[in-house]
Amino acid sequence: MGEDDIHPSKIYDLITKKLTEELTDSGDPVGMFAYAVYKRQKIAEIKRLKDALGRRPTNEELQPFVLGAEARIGDFLKIAEIELSEYQEALINEHLEEVSGQFERKYIEETKRFKPQRQASWFKSALYGMAGNIFTIILTFLLFALGVMVLEGAPALAKFLIRMISRAAGLPAS
Repeated sequence: MGEDDIHPSKIYDLITKKLTEELTDSGDPVGMFAYAVYKRQKIAEIKRLKDALGRRPTNEELQPFVLGAEARIGDFLKIAEIELSEYQEALINEHLEEVSGQFERKYIEETKRFKPQRQASWFKSALYGMAGNIFTIILTFLLFALGVMVLEGAPALAKFLIRMISRAAGLPAS
C-alpha cells in the first residue's frame, strides 16, 4: 500500500493532530486557529468541486487537497498567526477606545465641577504686597523698641522713640 493509497480519513486525522494536538500542548492557540484556516480552505475546496462536478465530491476526489494540505501546514500556521495578531490588535484597539471614552467622559465631568477661583487684579495684588511690607516694617520696629526697653529701660525707649519720630519727620534731633 503506497502513500497514494492512504485512506483520506487517516490523512484528515494526521492534519488535525499536527495542527491541534501537537501544537497546542504548550497552550499556544495558533494551532487551533491554523486548524480553522485549514477547515475554511477545505470547505472552499469542497464547494469548488461541488460546483464543478454538480454533486458533493467523494473522499478520493478530495484526496489531492488533503495531501497538499499536509505540505501547507506551515502556511496554515503563518495565516493563523497573522489572523490572530489582527484579532488581538482589533480587541486592544476596541478596549483602548472604550477606556479612552470613559476617561474623556470622566475628565469632562470633573472639569464641569471645577470652578476656578477669581484671580485678584494686578493692582489689588500690588496693594496687598505693599500692606504686607508696611506691616512687617511696623512689627520689626515694635520688636526692636521692646528690646531697647527691656535692655535699657523705659527712659531709653522714650529717647529712642523721640529720635526716630524726629528723623522720620525731618526735625533736628534734640
